[in-house]
Amino acid sequence: SSSSARARVSISHSVFDAVDGAQTTANIECATATVTGNTFTKAFVRLEGCDADVSDNNIGGGLELFQSPDLAGVDLAGPDANTFTGTPAHRTLLLTGSSTVKTATTWQVDAPSMAALIILQDAYGDSPRIDGRTDLAAGTIVKARSGARLEVSDGGTLTAAGTDQNPVVFTDWRDDTVGGDTNGDGNDSTPENGSADAILLGQSEGSWQQTSQQVTLTHVNMRYVNPVTS
Repeated sequence: SSSSARARVSISHSVFDAVDGAQTTANIECATATVTGNTFTKAFVRLEGCDADVSDNNIGGGLELFQSPDLAGVDLAGPDANTFTGTPAHRTLLLTGSSTVKTATTWQVDAPSMAALIILQDAYGDSPRIDGRTDLAAGTIVKARSGARLEVSDGGTLTAAGTDQNPVVFTDWRDDTVGGDTNGDGNDSTPENGSADAILLGQSEGSWQQTSQQVTLTHVNMRYVNPVTS
């Protein structure tokens, strides 16, 4: 609702637990959110439209950022990084719709406890966008749902710095061979070649163009996805 979209939410040093064993879901629509120092056990958290500061949490049920205006506020590197526990499906970070790494910000993704970064389109066909800079550390796994991709805008920078022993992987969201069963359906789904684009170059102010994007890929494995499109 419009009132919740203007809300300011702060959650700190609290414990969220599904006491009966079933996973619970917290849907939060807001203008700003500060989520720090919490423990989420089998509790899935969805932040919609929130300019969020998410740091130093133990995430044990999955986290989704839906149309987040500033992904750099989610700490995935350094001393305040969020940690992930539980099954592979519980150790995921979902980026949905036009969630954005803003111009002049840097988002460092270096979270060995995270099973995968999941990329999803919204109902309008929008995918997460990099206007600033995103650095994917060695071992990062990015899984794209059908039709979704990382969009690198005019002026945006994407660096994926894997190693020979620990590559960065882009793959289909149903691929259980890397990161485990992150969609939690057992063997009920199988990945499909070409179901998604790993990286899309070009959007700037509503038009598609290739001008000053920078994409640097080192020791990267592309599985099932179309590598780079424009």
